[in-house]
Parts: sequence; C-alpha cells; structure tokens
Amino acid sequence: MKFPLLAKNELYLVIVTAVFLAFGIVSVLFRTPVDRSQMDFTVFFESDSRVFFFDGSKFPDDAGCELVVPVKDVPTDRRTVETFSSAVKDRYVGNLEFYGNPEFIRQFYEATRYSKIVKVHYVKPEELQRYNPDTLFKRLWRAVVERSVEVIILPDDELSRKAYEKLTTFFPVSKSIPKHSGVDFKNELYGTLLGLYVAFHMPAAIFGFLFTRDYSIYVSLMSILGTIVLFFTSKNRFLTVTQFLTLGILTNFALYSYPYVNDIYTYRGVKLSLVSLPLTFAAFRIKELISLSEQRKELTKFMKFKLTLLLLTGIAALVYAVLRSGNYGFVLTFEEDFRLILENIFIVRPRTKELVFLPMLFFASTINDEFLSLFLTFFGTFGLVSIFNSFCHIKAPIFVTFYREIVTVLLASAIFVLLSILRSLILVWTRQK
Repeated sequence: MKFPLLAKNELYLVIVTAVFLAFGIVSVLFRTPVDRSQMDFTVFFESDSRVFFFDGSKFPDDAGCELVVPVKDVPTDRRTVETFSSAVKDRYVGNLEFYGNPEFIRQFYEATRYSKIVKVHYVKPEELQRYNPDTLFKRLWRAVVERSVEVIILPDDELSRKAYEKLTTFFPVSKSIPKHSGVDFKNELYGTLLGLYVAFHMPAAIFGFLFTRDYSIYVSLMSILGTIVLFFTSKNRFLTVTQFLTLGILTNFALYSYPYVNDIYTYRGVKLSLVSLPLTFAAFRIKELISLSEQRKELTKFMKFKLTLLLLTGIAALVYAVLRSGNYGFVLTFEEDFRLILENIFIVRPRTKELVFLPMLFFASTINDEFLSLFLTFFGTFGLVSIFNSFCHIKAPIFVTFYREIVTVLLASAIFVLLSILRSLILVWTRQK
C-alpha cells in the first residue's frame, strides 16, 4: 500500500484544524492584555531637547537627552556600533520606522542585548503638505493601533498640534517613554506546534525539526512549506482559509519575543512566502496542461494562447505582490481612499489583496470551465498568502491582526455571495440556467 504524501481526508483535516485553531484563539485571548499594555506611547515634538537624532558624527552632550534615534545615514561599521554602545548611557534607543537604519539597530542589539530599544514613528516637516489634521491623525492612529509604536515625533507646528489633540481624545498619552515588560509566551512551544501542524498535513514535514538549531530559519521553513502543503490538502476553499488563519497564528506566536516585537528582527523570507504557493500551483497546473495537450498529440493555438496568457499575468501578479510587500510598497490613490472608507467603518483597514483575490478563489470552485477555474485559483492563492503574511508582522498587536483578518474574510465572503447571486441572475436572464 502506498503511503500518501498529503492528508486528504476532509473530516481529518477539519478535526486537526479545529483543534489547533481553538488552541490558537485561546492563546490570542490570553495574549491580548499583554499586547494592549504594549500599546502605551508618548509624543515628542521635534524641538524637544529630550530627543536626539544620531547620524554617527557626534553624540548628545545634553544630560537631559532621554531618547537617541539612529537615522538612515549612520555607518554600520563595527567601530561606530561600539562607540554608540559605550555612549548610550542607559538612554532609550529609538528604532525609527521608514527613515531609520534597521541594520545598525540589529548590530547594536546583537552586540549588547540592550533592553531599552523602542519603536519610533517620525513625521518629517516636509511631509506635512500632504496632510490635513484628520489624515495626519489617521496616520498616527495606525502607528499606534497597527504597529504599537512607543514614541511619536512630530514637527512643532499648528497642524501637528491639532492632530495631536485629536489623538489624545482616543488614547491616554504617556508623559514619559513607556518601559514595557519583557514578553514571555513560550515561543519555542508554539514553534513545535507549528511544525506538528504542518506535519499532520504532510508527515514528511517532520524532518523540518532537524533545522531547529537556527530557530528563525526553522520557523520560516515550516511556515512557507505549510502554505504550499495546506493548499493542496483540501478542495474546500473555506476550510483552506481557516487552515491559513491557523498557520498564521502559530507562526506569529512562534516568533513572539522582544527582538521581534520591537522590530529588531523580522520574519525571514517574507517575499519568498508571498510567491512560493503561487509559483508551485502554476508549475503543477502548467505541467498538467502540457501533459494533456501532448496526449492529444499537439499544442493547439488556443492552448498556446492560454498558457501564454497565464504566464504573462502570473509574472505580472508576482511582481506586483513583491513590490507591494514591506514598508515601501506603493499604493494607488484610489485604493488608499477606498481603504480609508473601510477603516472609518471597521476601525482597522481590511486587506485589499484579500478582498480582491479571495472571492476569485471561492468562485473558482463553482466554474465548470477548467482553464478559467485554474486562472481564478492562481490569483486566489495571493489572497491566501496575504492572510498568512498578516500574522508575520509580530510588532502588531495580535488581537488587532486577528480582528482585521476576520473582518477581511467576512467581507470577501460577502463579495463572493453577492457576485454569485448576480451571476445566477444573469444566467437565468440569458436562459442558460
């Protein structure tokens, strides 16, 4: 008897996912108070002498300086890191979003294991022309709610103060830099559960435990493998979505620790995790199409057109997914306006990729045309990896990420239902159904 590579029994898959998801949800509930306490923050204005932006040339002489923020231009050589380490003198060190030097912060942390590193969000004066008090407030809101920054630094002007005043009506702003307690959620236990969850779907994945010596690589390996394995186990796409939610929660808890919460370390292989499943799916399906055509002795012109269309759109989608990943991904103005409307309704912004691609995934299983179903499923895989990717941002409060994903999946399901009704009405109107 041949031992199957992947688990295929639907009841078995439902039971396994239900058990792990239930444990994950309980863990989210227990971690929520911890993450909520990590959302305390303070606000400095740029002229405040307690803040110093360090560019590598000199260190602050002012004894009143409380926060030193290395900027992008800081050299990352060993000498600069050592000089900085000896001169910091128990001050807070700011890990600056967007305009900082992540490599310098990482080297400083690895050399010292310094415990007073905080996340900093800085609004440059030249950026203010793009904002009004409401939109600037929204930016600050997202920095607090979605990324748990401890410090916000604003230009000292009227617009910033109006946004600050609005922020204080929603959050209690600390008078000093909040010192958060260390996080301890037995992340290696969840790393083991992550490996077991993937292995329950593909027994051969048990060999992934051989890579636990480098823990971050192990977590990335098992989770990326999981995105591929989970997709091919079940044909029930609503179950697949639940499987990806479970995988994301376990991955988040597996990495939950001080350096990840403070954005010193990040999930390794983000871009690989975004493209592994779509590439694997495309490779298998294209191989099947070519094999089917060879059985018919030749590749018809129409089949060649289909393959070319799939390849071109696939490459474009992969490039777009990679460009959209990370802090510097571009966003269309229309999309930003649409997301802002949704944010005003649901408090957090549902993920656009999932709102677009998950209905395609659900539709694919209802369509008889094999090529169109393949085409929609390919794009649907981007929605699935987007679910997983949401949980790879460890600095975000887990309850915010979980709520955001639930809202997004429900909206995507509603879009699918509405489009299905519209499609049925069209088929009835044209007497095809």
